[in-house]
Amino acid sequence: MSRILVQEEVEQYLALPPMPLYVSTLGEDGLVHLLPFNVLHWWQQHEAHFPRLASLARHHLSLLGSSMPSKHAFSLAEWMFTTPQTALKDFNMEALLFLNINSNHYPSLP
Repeated sequence: MSRILVQEEVEQYLALPPMPLYVSTLGEDGLVHLLPFNVLHWWQQHEAHFPRLASLARHHLSLLGSSMPSKHAFSLAEWMFTTPQTALKDFNMEALLFLNINSNHYPSLP
């Protein structure tokens, strides 16, 4: 997979207008209803144009909200917020916690 092709795919995707949060549809009652935008359906429709991004989206959007017991997550967070980790900024702390909890979903980096 060429880095240039991946970069072009990402640039094309980022050039698109933002996806809506809701779509309007005319109900059988004659009223307009707002429904949540189905992002998985959007990726399915655009998979041919964004094959690599669609694969990533399918993988990440289908993950469960949490794949570990909450007790384990809280004990991990408690450990991370003790010294010397407390010197980290909030964003870095959240990123470390996210990566640790989800590390089993990512293949090893080359």
